[in-house]
Amino acid sequence: MAADGRGERLASEWLASKELVCIADRVARAYGFDREDAAEVLQETRIALWMKHPDGPVCMAWVERVAMNKAVDRVRVILRARSADQAFAALEHPNQSSAELKHLLHARLAALPERLRTFYELHYLAGWSERDIATRLGVGRKGIRWLDRCCRRALFGRETGA
Repeated sequence: MAADGRGERLASEWLASKELVCIADRVARAYGFDREDAAEVLQETRIALWMKHPDGPVCMAWVERVAMNKAVDRVRVILRARSADQAFAALEHPNQSSAELKHLLHARLAALPERLRTFYELHYLAGWSERDIATRLGVGRKGIRWLDRCCRRALFGRETGA
């Protein structure tokens, strides 16, 4: 199906088009995303396209709107993660935690595997960014997010495989 004045194409054509990449990239830049988050927006937009109409017509406005919605979803994920990081880091702040809670946290930290303890020290005590920690530990940023989840699980009493 050829594109018409509204930019309407089959969903399967959109999935393979460079224009979809351009739309997702433009939206990601508008939100100030890095490459990894921009790739997430593109992937989520592709999934939405595929789920809506694999063989049906889809107009450009719909694709742009979906990309914007996926970018907003990504912002929410990032904000939730930051909020959780700040709440978790507040446990270490002496004015906001009791001596007993601080003692328990340090006891659990001592029991962590070395890699998780290093992650905790760099992220929560030294305040390093995910990108800097990823470079230091030689893993990707998704690996850092996984380490963060493992660290939290271990500190709250659940076993982890890190």
